[in-house]
Amino acid sequence: MKMYIEAFGTEGVLILANVSRLGNFFADKEFDYSYPEGLAELIQLGIIHIITTEETVENLNFTDDVQAIDLNDWELHPSNNYLQVAADEEVRVVSHGTFTMVCDQEKGNFLDYMAGSLRISKILNAELNASGMSLAEYCALDCPQIPLVAGLHKVSTYSNTKMNPNMLVEFTFLFEMVTDFDLESVTIEPQEIYG
Repeated sequence: MKMYIEAFGTEGVLILANVSRLGNFFADKEFDYSYPEGLAELIQLGIIHIITTEETVENLNFTDDVQAIDLNDWELHPSNNYLQVAADEEVRVVSHGTFTMVCDQEKGNFLDYMAGSLRISKILNAELNASGMSLAEYCALDCPQIPLVAGLHKVSTYSNTKMNPNMLVEFTFLFEMVTDFDLESVTIEPQEIYG
């Protein structure tokens, strides 16, 4: 698996989220806005992986092949984080603002939130309205899906050691399949990585 996103607006927190599990999690819970404490249980359960970073990141790379990462160009930021994915579940790259709105306003229902956002965007943007963009196309643009197979994935984060011309941080995420993990060893504090 390889995937690349050229630039992404994080609003200061980059979130990789199994959006399929958010609805079940928030069905009987209120969203806790305290950061990062309010996200601790989601991290422990392997529903999200978070990084505190710049408002915008330059490039995001996703791979499941450790050999694809040149350690002369990329620095590993050690943590012990996981994402759990079942068949037909979606893991997406989500900005902090979108994530909080999905979890708070829509009780974790990602598609309901995105459908409402698409309607608002079409009202405010004549070009988008004229384009006939579908909900799936809008989701792919605003919250790209990471094509992970079902399983438990250890998430390792790397940042580029060579500064790009825009002075923005670049990330590579390595997803390694594992069979289990120790809940007590999960890294709760978010990684803080800036350009």
